[in-house]
Amino acid sequence: MTLFISLLPGYFVVNMSIADNVSSCMGAFRNLKGACLERDTDIDEKNEANRAFSKMVNDSFERFQLWSSNLGAHRRDKTSLDHRLWEASHLQDQVLEYLKDLHQGLADGESLEIFYKPQAINKNAQQSLSSTE
Repeated sequence: MTLFISLLPGYFVVNMSIADNVSSCMGAFRNLKGACLERDTDIDEKNEANRAFSKMVNDSFERFQLWSSNLGAHRRDKTSLDHRLWEASHLQDQVLEYLKDLHQGLADGESLEIFYKPQAINKNAQQSLSSTE
């Protein structure tokens, strides 16, 4: 039986292979990169936070692709990380847990408004100040 954990914008499957979950994370990275590009074009005033967040996403995606390639995490043959961790289920479970956390973080990042709209920062700051008074 496969257990699905609902995430935005999709689902993360717990009982799938490392390769399947790596593929899911790559899709989540692409979605987040697309959201960054879309929001960058929607905002008139370009600011440093937008560019820094977009650069961080791009750098992290490149690092993830390098990690996946070096360890064979994306592969499905005998050189795959799944195959090499076959007898070390505790390590395989840990990698799957890290991938689940990464996927959740990417989905959360896609829904963050604070990095993209300076007015949202000001509005949130004003709300928190008024609630403390």
